[in-house]
Amino acid sequence: MSKIKELINNGIIIIDKPKQISSHDTSEKVKNILAGLGAEKAGHSGTLDPCVTGVLVIALNNATPLLNYLIKKDKVYEGYLRFSENISKKKAQEIFNNFLGEIEQMPPRKCAVKRQTRKKYIYSFKAVKKIKTETDKADIYFKIKCEAGTYIRSIARDISDKHSTCRLMTLRRTAVGNIKENKAFTLDELKEAYFDEYKKKGNEKPLRKIIKPVEYYVKKEMPIIIVDKNAVTPLMTGHVLYIPGIIKIEGAFKKGEAVALFTENNKLIEIAEALEDSETIKKLKKGIATKPIRVIMKK
Repeated sequence: MSKIKELINNGIIIIDKPKQISSHDTSEKVKNILAGLGAEKAGHSGTLDPCVTGVLVIALNNATPLLNYLIKKDKVYEGYLRFSENISKKKAQEIFNNFLGEIEQMPPRKCAVKRQTRKKYIYSFKAVKKIKTETDKADIYFKIKCEAGTYIRSIARDISDKHSTCRLMTLRRTAVGNIKENKAFTLDELKEAYFDEYKKKGNEKPLRKIIKPVEYYVKKEMPIIIVDKNAVTPLMTGHVLYIPGIIKIEGAFKKGEAVALFTENNKLIEIAEALEDSETIKKLKKGIATKPIRVIMKK
């Protein structure tokens, strides 16, 4: 088992971001809490507005470059839309159905990105239930699964413009790829794990429950190639991976996609670009399988 400071250098934390705080400030708070253990950098994936809560992936120190490979995953959001008319759940679903599949949207004005039309994909958009109100308005609780980079606030705006006037009341991100909200921890839980348990009592267990080695999440989110021990050193120095150095392929990938290369004892060596698809590589007996994108493992 690695020392706790080694875990800090290559760790991932899933934070349940609270309201009224930016994603950047949340990352800074994580870094400041763990500064005594050597946390010098903390980066987040998939920015959430201050008013939005939920799953925020935060990487520490050497793990921060890997965020680029985690933020591109599909997202799941849940929340309330308040309609100005007392529409039914069925009617709300009929409206939501207009936003399934590929859509075009403009980012909200407040977002720090270039305002130009973007194409995004909506996998599902469900009206889960209608909440009674004391007025003639209707609150519809919804759940949406969408491509990374989709703006839910823009969808609410487009519903208002094209179908029925509504306002986004609450929003929560419940999943990023395979990372679900039940794996997220609050900032208070992180503080308690460090200050109350580790610093005062020397108890590492709560921190180890919250901070996972980067390999844990990379394996969840990316296809991987396990390589022979004799191939590890060349890979660490930026060499390509030759097909005879492959022990096993887990997960499918296409030519040009990013794959994670692991040692036999479950350590991440690098992120690489596949030079052939996974099925082709399995059939070949010689040639080059991947070229490096970012080497992670140090000598």
